[in-house]
Amino acid sequence: MRNKEMNRETSDRLLRDKGLRSTPARRSVLSAMYGSGPVREEEIAARVGSECPDQATVYRTLSKLVDAGLVRRHRFHNRVWYFSLNIPEATECTHAHFVCEECGQCECLDTTSVPDLPPSIGNKLVTGVEVVVNGICGHCRSGKARNHDQRRKA
Repeated sequence: MRNKEMNRETSDRLLRDKGLRSTPARRSVLSAMYGSGPVREEEIAARVGSECPDQATVYRTLSKLVDAGLVRRHRFHNRVWYFSLNIPEATECTHAHFVCEECGQCECLDTTSVPDLPPSIGNKLVTGVEVVVNGICGHCRSGKARNHDQRRKA
């Protein structure tokens, strides 16, 4: 759920700091992702509206932002790409994510912390930690329970 908005000054600064031009599409995608956990490309496209004329523009913009390090790409068990901002002022992702195996919804589990790891383990450089909890969300569980009960009665 989104609870914050990114202002133009912030998006311009973030883009400029990464050597990118500030375009309406880039600002709009950053703003659409600000204050939310990992989201699918389709959700971002729905949020940006007319600032990105089509899905291809959203995808190209996301790819450019991933390459620049402003956005992280996550691929959970459902083989769907999710995107989240990779900037401290937007997210301090020190929690796990829950991904529903039925509908693909991804939620932040704010009460589940991720352990701190040293910057390196042996000769391996640690660049990030992701904890993903897979299961079936309450909405899908209630639908499955109803369907299961109806089949049993038949």
